Amino acid sequence: MEILILGFFALINIVLLKRSHAEKKAYGYKFVRGDLMWNNETIFAFGILAIVGALIGGLVGLSTEVLFTPFYIQFGAPPSAAGVTSQFLGIFATLGAATVYAFNGYILWGHAIWLGFVGAIATLVGSYEVGRYFGKINKASFPIFVIAILVAASLIAEGITGVVRTIRRNNDGEDIWAIGAFCP
Repeated sequence: MEILILGFFALINIVLLKRSHAEKKAYGYKFVRGDLMWNNETIFAFGILAIVGALIGGLVGLSTEVLFTPFYIQFGAPPSAAGVTSQFLGIFATLGAATVYAFNGYILWGHAIWLGFVGAIATLVGSYEVGRYFGKINKASFPIFVIAILVAASLIAEGITGVVRTIRRNNDGEDIWAIGAFCP
């Protein structure tokens, strides 16, 4: 059922994006660097990226900000806009997961408040420093390269850890195919 609901909203978004793009062209809007061209290819590419990004994010725990920011930049969005857009999208994924964990009683509130505070400070400092860095070099290639390396390292480490943990559980006699709780 959820797939149908998501598909319905995706179709609404596609119609709205195409309509908005067509209206801009009809009124003679001058597209500038950083404007996304919502043609069929871009919409298709973003759809595929959303599916792959959600799968990778769900399987290995990487945030959508890390996965989508380089793609926004590749499509021509300025780095500052790409980062902010990715972070805004990440809020919804984080809020959804936090809500599920809260309702199931899996949150240690003392830790959550402390980590939330540290995360907020780190985000502010990191955003400021990245903005300052981009202001100096005016190129996005190095940070994208660093992000790609971090994503690849995370995927490899997560895969190795998962395989080792699964082998250990299997050797201990656990049913590795059984579905368990959210947190072991």
